[in-house]
Amino acid sequence: YIFTSAYPKGASEPFLSLELHNIHHLWNKIYIVNNSNISSNQKQYLPENAIEITLLPNLSKRKIFFKLKNLIIYLYIIIFEILFSRQRIPFLKHFKKNNNILIASINQSIELQNILDINSVFYSYWFNEWNLVLSILKYKKLISHHVSRAHGFDLYENNGKINYLPFRKFCLKFSDKIFTVSQTGELYLKKLYPKHFNKFETSYLGTYFQENFVNQNHSNSFILVSCSNL
Repeated sequence: YIFTSAYPKGASEPFLSLELHNIHHLWNKIYIVNNSNISSNQKQYLPENAIEITLLPNLSKRKIFFKLKNLIIYLYIIIFEILFSRQRIPFLKHFKKNNNILIASINQSIELQNILDINSVFYSYWFNEWNLVLSILKYKKLISHHVSRAHGFDLYENNGKINYLPFRKFCLKFSDKIFTVSQTGELYLKKLYPKHFNKFETSYLGTYFQENFVNQNHSNSFILVSCSNL
């Protein structure tokens, strides 16, 4: 199970297509779970053995409080954040927003319980709310392990401004491995969270080598190359 923002819808997360191309033959089935409601005729690469699932965030409080154990999880995560988070002040300052994130994540974990094959690999492409959903499932002992990538906005807590990353301590406690896309990111997490030192490892994104990508015949020109949103 690969959890994405929108892939394969639209033009989101194009770097995932090459990764899928290289790994899809290793699995009988790949489920790509996104939480996007965008409608687009444009579809990105989807292997023959891949199935797309859209699971939108659900803010209904009834699902959480329907069973006592979900209320216990809710209270546990809230208290855990207040007691141990490095970012408890922005958490409390924007409590309503962060509370909604938690409610939606618990509800998504409830919905996922009915469709998951627990004997699978669970992989969040971002170190964000999907990681929280999977961490909740692991807390419930419904899955035994899960891993995530970590890129930029989902990694750096204070990159020029306060960037609150919801329930990070809880997520790290119940994550098995965090694969950063740069060594800088790996060292950042190891310094910030030494208790989880062995959970952090670099795994680069990439593409096929193109020898003539930069034409040497134009060496006198100013060449600007971007591999991001610019």
